[in-house]
Amino acid sequence: MSTERALSRAALYAARPTLLLDGRRSPLADELLLSAQANEQREGPAWAELRFANVSRSSERGIGWAFETEEESPIGLGMALVLSMGDESDPREIFRGTVSGLEAVFGPEHPPELIVLAEDPLQKARMKRRTRTHSETTLGDLVESLAAEMGLRARVSHLDHPVGTQVQINETDLGFLRRLLERHDAWMRVSGGELHAAPWGEGEGSGEEITLELHSQLKRVRLLADLAHQVSTISYSGWDAAQGEAIRVESDGSLPLGPGSGRTGRQILEEAFGPRTEHAGAFLARDEREARALVQAVHLDRARRFVLVEGCTQGHPDLRVGSRVRIVGVGPRFENTYTVTRTCHRFDPQNGYETDFEAEGAYFGG
Repeated sequence: MSTERALSRAALYAARPTLLLDGRRSPLADELLLSAQANEQREGPAWAELRFANVSRSSERGIGWAFETEEESPIGLGMALVLSMGDESDPREIFRGTVSGLEAVFGPEHPPELIVLAEDPLQKARMKRRTRTHSETTLGDLVESLAAEMGLRARVSHLDHPVGTQVQINETDLGFLRRLLERHDAWMRVSGGELHAAPWGEGEGSGEEITLELHSQLKRVRLLADLAHQVSTISYSGWDAAQGEAIRVESDGSLPLGPGSGRTGRQILEEAFGPRTEHAGAFLARDEREARALVQAVHLDRARRFVLVEGCTQGHPDLRVGSRVRIVGVGPRFENTYTVTRTCHRFDPQNGYETDFEAEGAYFGG
């Protein structure tokens, strides 16, 4: 018996997207929407693309432009956009952001079209470069401070470890935040006006597991177990200027590898090819504590990407970055639980509402 959760209480349901433009529904935009997609990734930001027919008919003026008259158009640059998907009777918010681009498309094979491009609030963090120093702080405090500057509430989990003094040199807030979170094996995303951040495999993404079964809700999937980038250890050497001594550390891969079960890439690598050590020469650490955190994060990032998944499901609004998804019906070696790293929720009249996703896992059943 399938353990998948039903996507709607109704046997049949309409899944046409729901739009709010500056907080209001627009019957014209609802009627002329041709397709929509919202994209989300582990390092942020999220973005959306909506395609509309740009021709409409009215009894007063006949056939004419739908969105090209400023007084009548419900869509303009700088407008707030909320996109919800799923069952029309109970849609789930997928994207919230601001319209940042408008594109007109013309061709002989279709009527004029308008493409609307929007970005989530992390867009503000990439618009300005700064040079400044963040003195003796924790990663969580840094995230909260940057979130406040973007007008967002911070929802931070398990990022209370100190990171010392951090220098931002001619760097955008988004680039700075991405660099720090990657260095400490953490993720972020914006949802409902909040900036969520947590260590990879912890926090919000560790909630209820989603089951997807092949030839049921899961339409198609590719899974790859690849030893090419797996290692036994990551090493680092450097110099602690404050203490006047050399730094030499190696990772041990002992931190949690995320969901799933089976053998790790490290275990299979050593059985098949023998131990392999890689040196983290492209990074700088100021002391042994920071160096040890660095090699652990680099090692864990590789270990968790041992098995990679690309799939397409029936539209699933609960499938978000950080979600845990169990893939079943794909054979015992790949049937496992993975962590979602990227999603694309999309709708068009031909395929309806579908969700493309990418996921990763540290374990292989073979």
